[in-house]
Amino acid sequence: MNLATLTKEQRNAVELGDGVHLITAPPGSGKTEVLVQRVIHLLEKSPGDLFRILALTYTVKAAGELNERVRQIVPERDRWRVNATTFHSFAMGLLQNYGEPVGLKSPITVISDVKDKQLLVTPLLEDRMKRIDLIDYNQWKSLFDEIALRKTDLKPPNQVDGDRMLGGRISLHEAYDAYELALANAGYIDYEGMIYQAVRLLRIDPWVGSHLRRQYRHTLVDEGQELTRGQYELLKEMRGDTQPNVFIVADVDQSINAFAGGGPKFLQKFAEDFTADRLELTTNFRSARAIEDILQSLRRYIQNDNWKKEGISLQDKAVLAKGWVGARSYDDEKIEAQAVSSWIISLIDDGLDQDWVYEGETTDVTPEDICLLGRTRYTFNAVIEELESREIPVVLKTDQGDLFESRLGRLGYCFLKLTDNPRDLPSKRRLLDELDNRSIGIEHLDDITKIRRILRECTNRNNLSKDFFDTFISSDITLTNSLESVRQLIRLDLEFDSEEEGIAWHQDQHFFNWFLSEYELKTSALSRSLSGFLRMLSHLEQTPSSEPGVRVLTPHRARGLGFKVVVVVGMREGNFPHYRAATQDELEEERRVVYVAASRAARALLFTRPRKRITRYSNSYLCHESRFLKEMGLIMEDLPK
Repeated sequence: MNLATLTKEQRNAVELGDGVHLITAPPGSGKTEVLVQRVIHLLEKSPGDLFRILALTYTVKAAGELNERVRQIVPERDRWRVNATTFHSFAMGLLQNYGEPVGLKSPITVISDVKDKQLLVTPLLEDRMKRIDLIDYNQWKSLFDEIALRKTDLKPPNQVDGDRMLGGRISLHEAYDAYELALANAGYIDYEGMIYQAVRLLRIDPWVGSHLRRQYRHTLVDEGQELTRGQYELLKEMRGDTQPNVFIVADVDQSINAFAGGGPKFLQKFAEDFTADRLELTTNFRSARAIEDILQSLRRYIQNDNWKKEGISLQDKAVLAKGWVGARSYDDEKIEAQAVSSWIISLIDDGLDQDWVYEGETTDVTPEDICLLGRTRYTFNAVIEELESREIPVVLKTDQGDLFESRLGRLGYCFLKLTDNPRDLPSKRRLLDELDNRSIGIEHLDDITKIRRILRECTNRNNLSKDFFDTFISSDITLTNSLESVRQLIRLDLEFDSEEEGIAWHQDQHFFNWFLSEYELKTSALSRSLSGFLRMLSHLEQTPSSEPGVRVLTPHRARGLGFKVVVVVGMREGNFPHYRAATQDELEEERRVVYVAASRAARALLFTRPRKRITRYSNSYLCHESRFLKEMGLIMEDLPK
């Protein structure tokens, strides 16, 4: 897409003059392209000028993509005029260059590990607290998590409450105050402190803000619906002159990061404080008519009271594409997986139905055109296994935090890594993070024997099964037979107070079992080792997006992507919305998660669920369809067994 091919709406947005502009747009409307073309337009209108353009994004990935687009289009002589970066990276750059008024000198050390923070602040707390040596890792982590929340909201120590922390030994206010003093004395900063201190800097030293305004005449912001208080205040302080030039693109219906302190309320505050002109893009380039209809139905339930919602139109070719939306339930997860796999294979073999596309559009479907979406990783297991058994390639992209659903699964994975490499510092940290009620430092985990001894001592205090820890503590596990620890995990028969946690653990066992079978199938007996198994498993955390195969993602990872075909599995209560969503705000965010998932589809969209789930002990319980289906005007077709 270039300026000549933009719609009238898009061209109007790109060619807006100076001032404050808020561009709201639905999924598939080319928001990023509008941002790129706006940058090019500003450069072309000012040949030979020396001002720069600042483009702020929410993620490193988005900044990288924007830089790449600029590199492809903008002549080399003008590329220096564009700075596409994240809010945090930009704030850090300010502090590196001008941070002395807030006590920071370059080079600035950034600390993130709980242990590092503990060691930094302990000398300032020792005189105020008794037996500080008895405070365990989890209590320290809780303290720094609470401080991080306040910093993200730009609250200094004197504005926080008096909640008792570290086992009731000290107030949050006192601990936060001591921590900030310790950071200042050392010249350190933490992640939340980047924006926190950058805002302080701009308020303390007005020259920095005026310098930025001279340097950056225009500021553009992507994904404005995710603005946090700190990011908004940074933007406000930086552009706080009488004639700011700010251009923000956003979709309030796709705001799904409230857990990080963001949300539409700060976008609304921006619009009010800056008296922003609003322009709405209403053209969906991606989704066919049937898909846009259900998005429009769900959009009516999304509570963004301060935002006027216009009807969404479709790009001409999308209007001509009828598309298809279906909702089906199956007797259990196994049958659901078989049916979904059969449907995917039929699309790859036969292509899209001619009625779903516009005249002249190709009906061909490759595995890469298909995305399997689920609320959590374990909802994918049965479908992935079924697709693999039918030799359909699958690309599952996740990180370690998402790889295992249960606490025991994550603990087991950490310890498998430590069994293979006792010097694996990240795994030690993750292991300590998962354990509760302990007073263990990383320095105590310097070899496998000490790790096993400490875990044995922790078993009772952590209310975790002795059988689980014995899987790893056994002294007969050696480098040559260490895969036995994986087999012991698979065989463990444990009981849980929480039905959801029990199901998650059994799903993780199933995943271990399936992956071990895959590893043994592809590796000769003499070459098998725990190291090899873990290397193959870690591939799931690093899979390049260019690999061939059906994409398997969560909605959070799928945002910004589009596919010809999307299948949303496990569309039941407990998944959509998630069973942990209790408050109205949490339920509202779950609704937006479904909206993001559905809006990834261009031509075909299928929702599925099992009518019952079967536990490891052959017990079953009913799975009710998600309330959000009714809001989209859909009724699940109950297919026979």
